[in-house]
Amino acid sequence: MTAFALESSPKSLPLQYGMLHVNGALAPTAESPTDALDVVVDGHGELTVVLLDVRSAGTPRPTLSREALGVTSAAIKQRAPMYELVSVLRTFAAAEPRTRVGALVLRFSQPDARIEILNAGMPAIACVIPGGHVTTHAALSAAIGERFGEVHPYELSPLTWGATWILASDGLTQGRSDPDAVHEWVASTALGQRAAELCGSSQSEIENLLAKLTGPRTPAPFGDAGLLLVNANPTRRFRSGIL
Repeated sequence: MTAFALESSPKSLPLQYGMLHVNGALAPTAESPTDALDVVVDGHGELTVVLLDVRSAGTPRPTLSREALGVTSAAIKQRAPMYELVSVLRTFAAAEPRTRVGALVLRFSQPDARIEILNAGMPAIACVIPGGHVTTHAALSAAIGERFGEVHPYELSPLTWGATWILASDGLTQGRSDPDAVHEWVASTALGQRAAELCGSSQSEIENLLAKLTGPRTPAPFGDAGLLLVNANPTRRFRSGIL
């Protein structure tokens, strides 16, 4: 499997694409990183964000999470449907002894005002809608590769203008994954109030935020901390910050 070099910012973050504003970063905690993130615009102009959490019970390989991200991003660029992304990750996990891949994938269609959401074995996704109300999208299956033959469904959701989506790995939520726990975590960290603003913050601000949210992490029982934020701001629809 080809290894893909990846920094904590896969592209120049924060970035703007149409009405969408994206920001995020990783806080690696071990020699073999577990988390990887990317932002991809496919040939049809749809933006997709990806946050993976790759765990192996075998001998850890430092590039494992980046390799999983590489095959996923390549499939997204080819506009593979969600079930094919799952197949790609299932094949990847099957080729690596005792490996499972937690996956958060959100594909945003601005013309159709909808989102395709895949949550396999990851913390619930939080969505902060205008007015401050928080909704969640829980995992619909375990991590890919964890259970042989398991189906990994995805869901469709309206693209609500003014809303902000918060994607986090369990290294950031301290192992909490269910919707109620994530809702409580978003409230306790004030992320719900700051998420839209943070989409335009500098990388140093996001990294400082991760450091505050994770606290002392030696040893790190839940692996890396990963955060992705996406805000839909309809007032800036004619500007683009991605090439």
